[in-house]
Amino acid sequence: MRLLEVISGRAVAPAAVQIVLTMSGVDSRQIRKVDGVDEVQLLSAWSKNQAVGIAQIYSPLMHDNQVAIRARSLVADVRPWYVPEHPQKVQPTDTLTMDLSGSAVGGDFELMAALISYKGSVSMNSKFITAAQLNELAVHETSRETTHVSGAGGGYTGGVFLNSGAGVTKNDKYYALTGFKVNGLVTVVGYTSVDWGNVRLGGPGCPLHSEIASDWFVMLAKKYDDALIPVFAGVNIGSLGVDVAADENAGTFIVNTFLTELSGFPGV
Repeated sequence: MRLLEVISGRAVAPAAVQIVLTMSGVDSRQIRKVDGVDEVQLLSAWSKNQAVGIAQIYSPLMHDNQVAIRARSLVADVRPWYVPEHPQKVQPTDTLTMDLSGSAVGGDFELMAALISYKGSVSMNSKFITAAQLNELAVHETSRETTHVSGAGGGYTGGVFLNSGAGVTKNDKYYALTGFKVNGLVTVVGYTSVDWGNVRLGGPGCPLHSEIASDWFVMLAKKYDDALIPVFAGVNIGSLGVDVAADENAGTFIVNTFLTELSGFPGV
């Protein structure tokens, strides 16, 4: 069993004060309690600032409830500042404090995101594979292109389905979502599918460092030697949602989603 969830939020014109994030959409800083899950880990964190600030994640059940994980958040740099060799374990129902400082300009959104992994022994309808399984099952590489018009109010906006733009997929095949590329700075490129429990997963939208996002899920799977590459059935592409989390400067973003056609899915 596996769930992979990205959560994000914003601090509005925090200046030099550490402001707890207002979360995007239905995202919550409280760790889910999922039956059958026996390990929850904070895999990565990143931020998107309009002025240099400080990003922090901490809780009473982490090392300390004052700083714990802290990093400088640079301007227009969405590269992850936290991708540890040994991910931070977090506890179900614990509430993380995620706070951020940065711009003092009225209305400026400073944004942060984190990727959380839930792992357990109970079977459920979520499809993920390891890097080794990807190598074994890979047939062809392909991609889909989607266009997203973000809103100015924060949260996840510009949502479309993966089959809405250029590209071809086959209904009778399985596909691994290996990574993506976006043409502008966004905090998160998010994906939601029935094939991974209708929980949004995703990564950082860093166009000037596309080597990070282009094989984002493969990199995570290799780094942590775990099943972290999402897989979906081609027939479900019409309900696979893609969206972005951007700042108050509404814009149009092009996302290229990189896929690997698979010869099958383990156990199916």
